[in-house]
Amino acid sequence: MDAGRKLDALIAEKVFGMDLVSMKSIEPNDGALLFLVKGGWLRIPAYSTDIAAAWQIVESFLADGSAPGLVHNDFGMWAFALDGVQNLPDSCENEDGGPIAFDCMTTFFVEKDMWAPTAPLAICIGALNSLEGSDS
Repeated sequence: MDAGRKLDALIAEKVFGMDLVSMKSIEPNDGALLFLVKGGWLRIPAYSTDIAAAWQIVESFLADGSAPGLVHNDFGMWAFALDGVQNLPDSCENEDGGPIAFDCMTTFFVEKDMWAPTAPLAICIGALNSLEGSDS
């Protein structure tokens, strides 16, 4: 999955419940991208490329009671999962219950296809994967 405005629109629809009427967009003078929704045009943040916008996704899951985890590995890749930091096996926890190392944590909860080169893209991919899993 690639970062871009189509992914941003998908996040707006699936994560935030926006009712997108069309994937057609307009770009006003300020460089924003607007998508047509019921009732007019909506400015959709660049969730897949801007960390501040992507963090709104994290906050939405926190508000729903999830415990999301965002990790970075030695290869410069990022991953995001909703239950990653809560469900560590005992061997990955220190005396205080925290993770000993990211390597242990990432190998436990991150699937191969959830890694991304940037944190915003990883947040988007992980959020969509989590929502797909909850639908089944």
